Amino acid sequence: MPPRVLFLNHSATIGGAEFCLLDIAVHLRDSALVVLLEDGPFRPRLEAAGVQVHVVKAGALHKVRRDSTLPGISVVASLWRAGRIVADIARDFDVIHANSQKALMVGSVAGMRSRTPLVWHLHDIIDPPWFSRVNIMADVMLANHCANRVLAVSQATAKAVIRHGADPSRVHVVYNGIDVSVFTRDAERAAAARQQLGLSHVPVVGCFSRLAEWKGQHILIEAAAGIPDLHVLLVGGPLFNEQAYEQRLHELVAARGMEDRVHFVGQRSDVSLLLQAVDLVVHPSTAPEPFARTLIEAMLVGKAPIASASGGVPELIESGHSGYLFPPGDAEALKTILTRLLASPDEVERAGVTARDHATRNFTMPAFVNGVTEQLQQAASSGRKHRPRPMASAVSQ
Repeated sequence: MPPRVLFLNHSATIGGAEFCLLDIAVHLRDSALVVLLEDGPFRPRLEAAGVQVHVVKAGALHKVRRDSTLPGISVVASLWRAGRIVADIARDFDVIHANSQKALMVGSVAGMRSRTPLVWHLHDIIDPPWFSRVNIMADVMLANHCANRVLAVSQATAKAVIRHGADPSRVHVVYNGIDVSVFTRDAERAAAARQQLGLSHVPVVGCFSRLAEWKGQHILIEAAAGIPDLHVLLVGGPLFNEQAYEQRLHELVAARGMEDRVHFVGQRSDVSLLLQAVDLVVHPSTAPEPFARTLIEAMLVGKAPIASASGGVPELIESGHSGYLFPPGDAEALKTILTRLLASPDEVERAGVTARDHATRNFTMPAFVNGVTEQLQQAASSGRKHRPRPMASAVSQ
């Protein structure tokens, strides 16, 4: 019998970590509840998938950022209040799954009050300067003293938290998986999508990510500026108050005279088709990527991605076979790879076949869901026994 899981996520904005949570929660929806610490588009997305959702607003806790130092009184008060409410809910469940750092904070309070085992799903590489020393120390302390185990999305993610003091025996790597059926190839529809964008007769490189400085879209624009006739398709928009970066990208495009070659299409629901519609896929992050889900999605539609060689990315790509790596932030190196591949369609085709085979063998949804479920089950088995109550009673409080 699967464990009764209380999933906890601080954000209701949909990003990579939320897609990961959605995949697991759908699989366990008959014995699970997702608690969000704010309301937003993730709630109806979960509900549409048949997942039960409850919102516990965390107030000032959302003021905490990756670069935050010591928390204020209002943050501590919001943390304690949210933790107390979640603890009351958690008594109906076998294990708490915290899907973010803020969820770890609330989950730690809830787990201690309710005596429910806690699992932290770590989707970030917690290294400075991207995380403050205070945040890193807090994460490691909670991981060692409050969490039964830590699930890391890559070896790079696991090594970072262990390097900062996490107990290695608690850290387990479970790679994300992708539903292959969502990324089935359809050449006719992909060609139609490309035609609708007015890109039928030009070479196109696509970047599929939210618009954020560390995602490196500016590196791709700089690289493409020196390749005549190459068009850039930017799929995604700013999510976390990153509109200023989007504006800087538009200014960069104007300064390079590329207004007719760089296409901002925002958030799209037809990512699978657009991945197929472009000639090449680039993921140019300037900071270490914990996992980069987009790379696997590209592989599944037969595209060998070109990506920055940092973080967990080298674990996903066999460079020169299922994809291509370049030094982070090096627009000239990226330009060299793009130029060579645009002139080598046979190589691109061969690498695409290899990439799809690599992804379908190593990053399947069943392997991911089974891996996470096994970790949750082990955590639940090590926890306290209690008398079950109806789940509905928890969300009515």
